[in-house]
Amino acid sequence: MKSRKDSLLAIEERAKEKRLKTYEIITEPLIMMLGSRGSTKTEQKASTMILSIEYKKAGFNLITFGSDEMVRTYNKMMQHFYQNTLDTDPNFTA
Repeated sequence: MKSRKDSLLAIEERAKEKRLKTYEIITEPLIMMLGSRGSTKTEQKASTMILSIEYKKAGFNLITFGSDEMVRTYNKMMQHFYQNTLDTDPNFTA
């Protein structure tokens, strides 16, 4: 029984670490945008990060490991990002 409990605790700890790493990747470009104070270069870097394969993998991990509330918030954020990008850059392709 104790061995099983320890095993479950280890699995939970690994899942927690995975969630935290995923949240870190997901929020990094958002924090950059909020802290850019209108810097076009920083905003472009954040946009590039959001369109990267690594970011898309993190989004998939978020859907897999994240809480329902976090997934809904991420969806709203991405809808806002894509809508604003489409409004300001007619050459944008997602």
